[in-house]
Amino acid sequence: MTTPCAYYLRTSSATNLGGDSESRQLAAIKAYASQHGLSLMQGAYDQAVSGADPIDQREGLSSLIDFCLGNQIQLILVESAQRFARNATVQELGYLHLKKLGLQVMPVDAPEYFENQDDDPTRTAIRQMLGVMSQLEKDQLVKKLRSGRNKARERSTEPTIDGGRKCEGRKSLWQTHPEL
Repeated sequence: MTTPCAYYLRTSSATNLGGDSESRQLAAIKAYASQHGLSLMQGAYDQAVSGADPIDQREGLSSLIDFCLGNQIQLILVESAQRFARNATVQELGYLHLKKLGLQVMPVDAPEYFENQDDDPTRTAIRQMLGVMSQLEKDQLVKKLRSGRNKARERSTEPTIDGGRKCEGRKSLWQTHPEL
């Protein structure tokens, strides 16, 4: 007999939608479910949704929660805690909200991340610190990427309409249709 569960996928940036984020997350979740006798009943994928957005403001996750509550499903699998929420406060509040509803979120890369931590203040503190470190890592990455884009803009020779320099995004008409 398999245990029914749901799964949640999230990709934070519209530019990452064409990549392997969705397939990578789903493959990890399917592998975990198969190894642990879980049956995936329903999934949700929030595309271009920040991990800092509160869980009640995510359309896909909100509908998945409703599905779980209406179908006596108590477990939601995610690839990692960062796919659930990147921001430590959002992660903690989301976890507590789901727990209050009788739902459990489980990162397949660290299944005990949220488990049985309410009785142990040390484990709760560790979970919260891991969330904070994840948020710090994301903020540092965003800062590095912004710095790199700014440097690329300074080196770019292609002007933009506003007089700046282009370094990302769609190719301009100058590149795609030079005859114009």
